[in-house]
Amino acid sequence: MGATFTISLIGPLCMRAPDGTDITPRGTKAQGLIALLAEHDARRRSRRWIEARLWSDRAPAQASGSLRQTLIEIRRAFGDHHNLLGSDRLAIWLDPARVTVDLDDAPASGQREILEGLDVRDPEFEDWLRLLRQRQQIVAPSTPRTVAPEREIRLTCVTSDTLVGPDALIGRIIADQVGRNIGERVSSQQIAPSQLIPDADEPPVADIEIQCEVSREAGGGVVFLQITHCRDRRVLFSGLRRPEPGGDLLAEDFVSTLAHEAALRTLTQLPQAVGLGVAQAAATGFCNLALRKLWTFDAAKVDEAEMLMRKAFETDGNGVYLAWIAFIRMARVIERNQRPDLGFLEEVAGLMRQALELAPHNGMARALIALTRTLLFNDLETGVRMASDALRLNSGNLFARQALAVAGVTQGDTPQAHQLSSFCRMAVGADQGWHLWELYHAVVCIADNRFDEATIAAQRAVVQCPDFVAPRRLLLALHAARGNFSAAETQLAALARLEPGFSLDAYLHDDRYPVDTLRRANLLRHAASILTG
Repeated sequence: MGATFTISLIGPLCMRAPDGTDITPRGTKAQGLIALLAEHDARRRSRRWIEARLWSDRAPAQASGSLRQTLIEIRRAFGDHHNLLGSDRLAIWLDPARVTVDLDDAPASGQREILEGLDVRDPEFEDWLRLLRQRQQIVAPSTPRTVAPEREIRLTCVTSDTLVGPDALIGRIIADQVGRNIGERVSSQQIAPSQLIPDADEPPVADIEIQCEVSREAGGGVVFLQITHCRDRRVLFSGLRRPEPGGDLLAEDFVSTLAHEAALRTLTQLPQAVGLGVAQAAATGFCNLALRKLWTFDAAKVDEAEMLMRKAFETDGNGVYLAWIAFIRMARVIERNQRPDLGFLEEVAGLMRQALELAPHNGMARALIALTRTLLFNDLETGVRMASDALRLNSGNLFARQALAVAGVTQGDTPQAHQLSSFCRMAVGADQGWHLWELYHAVVCIADNRFDEATIAAQRAVVQCPDFVAPRRLLLALHAARGNFSAAETQLAALARLEPGFSLDAYLHDDRYPVDTLRRANLLRHAASILTG
């Protein structure tokens, strides 16, 4: 390994050779490029990604030319050390074995501003820098952090000692499903009831107890589920549920609906119950807040959602949070009708790879990756495989079922897709993001020529979340194709207000506009005669 070069990002940018010589390039673009490389763990970025941050106002050919000139400037500043900077036709990098960056170590409170005084004068670079500064404030708050990162949330599933035979088995199965749903969202481990410490003077081994009581004699069957915090016996969820008349206590729809509701209600209260001094509880709190912002589909709040989800990852390190970040980026691209460049796609792919490395057996991570692979990369094969893996890990994973439904639409298996989507739509219940499930269901219904059902689902999504653009795109064509010009005009006005740069011509004729399902169903052709006639 060669001698070490140091890069300081805290305060003014400064780069020094091993002998202490200042080799910082003088130009602001050159300094910005060094900062972009130094901040990345691998000290590597794609050319397109860099050009989009430093020359976002220029055409691709001009941006590429400016990048080449900046590389020459940096190598000139490095002098005899010019080989520290590498490049090929796709990427730019600094030799990671020879570079150390001060930002890699948790800085002390009261630190100076990151890249103090650097004025690159590009809005994309400024956005990147603003998020970097925000993330660093999260990593290094002004007060010492008391989180214990090695701690896991411990769950135990129990039934009454009086339950025997089939009732006891049903109770354990339902409690286990709730535990699996919770375990996919937070770093945790299930422990057997026999591991609990019976001595009341000792702290309990488990943090959360999931108790399920079952009676098949009470009016056809009844389940009582209660989830408590073991230390203070605070009740996090309590519910009495019966299946539909003639229904089965172990029917997938009954168990999935109950487990989904109970897990989400528990996760909402878990940070306060377990305590923010436990890393996994604090990360769950950040994740909860991120999802609340994501489900608004407001542009600024979606950006905040990504920042908060990254904060969750930095607090805990669970790969599922990286899968959520990839999902958020996919949702943002589709919602805003953006054209992701190669650098953006490489970053999302990297997030998904790292998520799988850190959480290889997490069904939620695999399900989120399945949706992102299908919707952003149009990679149906990987999407189906990931979703199937997720269901094998947890048969109650609704995101995995929905990923299979979305893939089924593209593959032409619309009846099966409709069955899967209908199941998810029913099971999510009062989930804060249920309007997303309504959108997915509307898409599936359009593919299956169920236009009335699609209209109802899309309208429900819009009523729940007025700023949600994607269902309005569907409603515009659905109303127009049926000759309901007044309703179509309402959606047209809303899209013009909510979607930057929206144009009816692109909606109807641009194959890159994100309405493939409408296009395949010939709804755009029918709508065009109404909207442009």
